[in-house]
This record gives sequence, C-alpha cells and structure tokens, in this order.
Amino acid sequence: MSGDVHVRFCESVGVRFPRATHLFIERLWRNVKYEEVYIKAYGSISEARSELKKYFALYNERRRHQGLDDLTPDEVYFATLKQLPEAV
Repeated sequence: MSGDVHVRFCESVGVRFPRATHLFIERLWRNVKYEEVYIKAYGSISEARSELKKYFALYNERRRHQGLDDLTPDEVYFATLKQLPEAV
C-alpha cells in the first residue's frame, strides 16, 4: 500500500493529517518498499512480518535521519514526551 493510499484510507475513516505528515508517510512507505520489500522474496506472511519488524526497529532505533538533525525517530519521539506535562 503506498503512502498516499494509506493516508486516503485513514482520512476516509475520519483521521486528519497535516500536509507534512502526508509527505512523511509517503517517504516512509517508499523507503520500506525500495529498501526492504522489493529486494527480498518473502517465503511466507510470517517471514514478511518478522523481516519488517527488524526493518522498523532499525529505522526507528538506530538509523539517523538527516531531516531530524541526525537523530533517530525514537530519540525525537521520546524527547518530545519528556516535554509533555504529566497527566493528573
């Protein structure tokens, strides 16, 4: 499923995304397809799930992103959480 199709599906069920989020989702799915899915021939759905889980762990935890000031997505996400007030 391409990023655009994913965004349209989410919006069809009431989820709204800012335009910057559309671009992020489109780039993410492009990366997943070209860096993982297209270069591997999964033998089963369980193998695809396992390999995609590894890919996303690498993408979120260890891969530094130029657009995030060379931080990982996890570093950016958890730094943002620290700034949120605690629920009472």
